[in-house]
Amino acid sequence: MLENTIIVFQSDNGHSVEERAHGGGGSAGIYRGAKKCLFEGGIRVPAAISWPRKLPSGEKRNQFATNADWMPTLAELCGIKLETNDLDGKSLLPVINNPKAETLHSEGYCWKYNEMWVARKGKWKLLGNPFDSSQPKLVINEKFFLVNLDEDPSEKINLADKYPDKVKELTYQYQVWLKRNSK
Repeated sequence: MLENTIIVFQSDNGHSVEERAHGGGGSAGIYRGAKKCLFEGGIRVPAAISWPRKLPSGEKRNQFATNADWMPTLAELCGIKLETNDLDGKSLLPVINNPKAETLHSEGYCWKYNEMWVARKGKWKLLGNPFDSSQPKLVINEKFFLVNLDEDPSEKINLADKYPDKVKELTYQYQVWLKRNSK
């Protein structure tokens, strides 16, 4: 039965810091944030897929992917045709089968949680109305927080003032995504 079963394991968010979880537990390592925020510590989580004799095993990938990618991936593995034009997710099979494959989200990706939102494209990530749930007493006064994840994976340095054109580009990306998804 195990050889005929696809198993996917992924956390839905970063570690908890909530009172109901006794102050939380776990660690995001070098990443800023936790559950209920869109800094990397709240959204960058490990994932694994297993299907013996059908998928590579014991390998690691670092390409950007999201939990929305699992549905199209599982559908493709099962031979189910999906209409994917309205889905944010993309099948991960090219990445699973080739460690050197490009990320499937090179055109960008967006999230929204409460008033906080993110637009990501390549190494750039723009947070709108940023909030760091791992430091709830810390007030972030900036409306925008721009980071180059290649150079600052811990999201400590806000580059919004230094790259206003990138802020404008990613804000537009988010607005297009929001309009498409608020139908």
